[in-house]
Amino acid sequence: GPQRSSTKAAKKAVSDDKLLILRRGSPGIPQIYLVHGLDGDVMSGGATFKTIAAHLEPCRVGALVYDSEALACNSVPALCSLYNSRVLADSESFKNGAAKSLIVVAGY
Repeated sequence: GPQRSSTKAAKKAVSDDKLLILRRGSPGIPQIYLVHGLDGDVMSGGATFKTIAAHLEPCRVGALVYDSEALACNSVPALCSLYNSRVLADSESFKNGAAKSLIVVAGY
């Protein structure tokens, strides 16, 4: 049921630690990174974005995880910088360093 899938998503977020990949996507297609709301998405580990990710085919979709490193940021600019580094690291590894596809960051 829904509770079980949320638990699985939360466990995956903990194991990935920094970014939960919701759709693998295809190289060269836009990559979408979703940012949690003020609650930090702490109860669902990115699972709140699972439904929308299914509608963003064929894009790669990731949810940024509010982990202990994010919690330690003492300002919004510091958190943005941390998340920016995570997005760029994932984007570059996914594209083998080629910056050819669009990156979209979205949230609520």
